[in-house]
Amino acid sequence: MTDDDKKRLMEITAAEAVEFGKMAEVLGKKHDAISRLDTAAIQSMVSEELEVLNRVRVVEKERGWLLKQLGLNGKDLNDADLLEKKLGKADSHAYRRLHLDFQRAFSKVIQLNNISRVLLLHSLGFIRQNIRILTDDGRRKLVDKKA
Repeated sequence: MTDDDKKRLMEITAAEAVEFGKMAEVLGKKHDAISRLDTAAIQSMVSEELEVLNRVRVVEKERGWLLKQLGLNGKDLNDADLLEKKLGKADSHAYRRLHLDFQRAFSKVIQLNNISRVLLLHSLGFIRQNIRILTDDGRRKLVDKKA
């Protein structure tokens, strides 16, 4: 691997951490929209989330390719000695810091995603309960399909 490849690996890992930070921001906004049952805001946040996710996929693909060029895989990134052997001492320390930033951002995204999932399940339960109330447990139709 060339020095340019090492530099690009650092840039890509930093960019991926930034994108996951943006994803966390979007998920936070989506969380708020779900809490308010604001469907327009939820849809907007889902669209924004998909845009960020597409950018993440692009940088993740390049990061995977660069790691493969180094002869590394995801599990190897926690092996300080192997990273030092492959990247050199200074670059391995710098990369581990960047990778830690990436892991923190990724963990926050997972946490917010789990919170949103719980909120959506509660919202769905609330909607179902209201439909049961309005339809008298399904005995009354809300919509006449003939109309």
